[in-house]
Amino acid sequence: MTGSERARFYTEVLAAEESAGLAVMHQWWKVAMLHRAPAADQSRANAATGRSLVPVDDLLVDGVQ
Repeated sequence: MTGSERARFYTEVLAAEESAGLAVMHQWWKVAMLHRAPAADQSRANAATGRSLVPVDDLLVDGVQ
């Protein structure tokens, strides 16, 4: 994560009610994993421009994911 994202993470975790802390951490864990994905920057750039998108039908096998 970038420095500003890390700062937001700590701010949100420290500000969260005890019962919501795990949910906040889980959300940020997903953000961190997206940043670690191979070619993540290129994938985000493609999505932003509408290039190299995969049709939903290509993700389904006999209508089931």
